[in-house]
Amino acid sequence: MTLDHAVVAPETVGVDPHRLDVLLRRIRLEVEHGPLPSAQVAVARGGRLVAFETWGDAEPSTRYVLQSVGRSIVAGAVWKLIGEGLLDVGEQVAAIIPEFAPNGKEEVTVEQVLTHTAGFPFAPLGYPKMLDREQRLAAFGRWRLDYVPGSRFQFHLTSAAWLIAEIVERRTGLAFADYLRDRIAVPLGLSSLELGVPVDRQAGTVAPMTATDRTSDEQEPDPWGPWYLADPRVLAAGEPSHALVATAADVALYFQALEHSGLWKPEAVAEGTRIRLTDHPHGEQIYGGGSSPPYQHGPVRHRGRPGRGQQPAVHRLTRPLRQRRSRLPTRLHGPGNRPVLHLPEQRLPACGLRPLPARHGTAHQHREPGGGPHGLVLSGGLTAPAPPADEGDACEKAESVTERPAVGVRGAAGAM
Repeated sequence: MTLDHAVVAPETVGVDPHRLDVLLRRIRLEVEHGPLPSAQVAVARGGRLVAFETWGDAEPSTRYVLQSVGRSIVAGAVWKLIGEGLLDVGEQVAAIIPEFAPNGKEEVTVEQVLTHTAGFPFAPLGYPKMLDREQRLAAFGRWRLDYVPGSRFQFHLTSAAWLIAEIVERRTGLAFADYLRDRIAVPLGLSSLELGVPVDRQAGTVAPMTATDRTSDEQEPDPWGPWYLADPRVLAAGEPSHALVATAADVALYFQALEHSGLWKPEAVAEGTRIRLTDHPHGEQIYGGGSSPPYQHGPVRHRGRPGRGQQPAVHRLTRPLRQRRSRLPTRLHGPGNRPVLHLPEQRLPACGLRPLPARHGTAHQHREPGGGPHGLVLSGGLTAPAPPADEGDACEKAESVTERPAVGVRGAAGAM
């Protein structure tokens, strides 16, 4: 089913037009009178777009690097395999990828990988090793467990998505980027959605990154923040959990497609959204631990304020979407329905083998008063030492693909 990209009147699908207008005007201010060079936002409900706007130095066709928003698309690929009977979440990963088994990882299950309880949150796989499948498989074998699988909920950085990509290839015979294109993007008509954009096609089609919080021209942006993806070669390498690109409209319609396109079986979507565990994320606050400010986790909200505690995470078979509350309206339709606002603010990769201090900065739409940006955070404290240098994949600044707070990015792609 090809999705309709035409924008319809919000009232026709139950969206309050006045609240929608407030939302759009508020976001536009961040470009016209704020730090963002551009912003793109889309709102959809009931399978239809009710708004798609682009402001600033961008066009409606401009694609943004989705960063961790892409994890939900990775999860959708898994849901599709589940619905087609090609994957069971109770399977052991090593039974699918034998190269993964060494160092005590034989018992890790697909479900544990999906729910961030697999035990190797900081397992490294950097550029340029990620380019070669044989080197990726060798890295899987070298990874070591930080704790017993299933015993701790801790955001896994890039490791989980790399495994999922390989599982998809083993079960379908298609490389992950090809699977996303041929089995999801093309059938749905999501032409902007792409993983691994070649270097020669990035300029003019993908919004580049720009630091928005420098205090002087001499101040260098933090290369351990989002800047590893500012290198066109790294973006082209197609790291699954961060390197997807798309327009806001295609992201919004992708989420609608999960329930309205017929491409996913309803029972697979129900299985993917079923609550698996309720727990506080392990780790320090700056790495997404349990004492962070308010945020949302998937469709379930976290309520809390600094110093007042926080509700535990409700975890499902999807990549966690974390959002803090802002002054923007987050409910654009009647009570009892899910909010359609999705404006993620992100923390991005850096070396995960040692703790790094948080830095203040602007990422996407807002600043957190008195602190750095809070968004998708997939990290936590290490409990095991880094692997010896002779095993390769020791975390190096030039190759790191793990996470820490962002300094700032060019624009914001919001999808609702």
